[in-house]
Amino acid sequence: MSDILEYIKTNKVELFKTILNDISEYKYRDIRYDVEFSLVAVYCENVFTDDVEVLRKKLRETDRLIHLNDNLCCIILDGISEEASEKAAENVNYHLLQINANNKYYISVSSSQNCNSECKSMLGHLFERLEYAIKNNLQNIVVYQDYVI
Repeated sequence: MSDILEYIKTNKVELFKTILNDISEYKYRDIRYDVEFSLVAVYCENVFTDDVEVLRKKLRETDRLIHLNDNLCCIILDGISEEASEKAAENVNYHLLQINANNKYYISVSSSQNCNSECKSMLGHLFERLEYAIKNNLQNIVVYQDYVI
């Protein structure tokens, strides 16, 4: 597990760039029309490329799945408020467990409600929560709040 934590730490700038590029239209709609969105980060200890493709088919047409590497993806949930983001992330978790119950998934969520104009704080929260889930072995549990240890 320390490998993924090191990967996230080392590649955080590149991960942020990739996600920021994909959320640009969602960010625009949030600023212009007040249509919130949420991000869900999913890490799987095993390669889960096949799971991701099945999951992609279960998402709404307006949602977007960003495949970051063989073990890590991010899902943009369109039109999801902060209040609904936890439930939406739980649905993602449910779908993943239906696809492959043997995999261990670590999931975090962050909402655009607290997003600054560049959304870097949103991404920061997303990855901090994911790292927390991994460090504390919170398998198949959605981490949606910041924790102080």
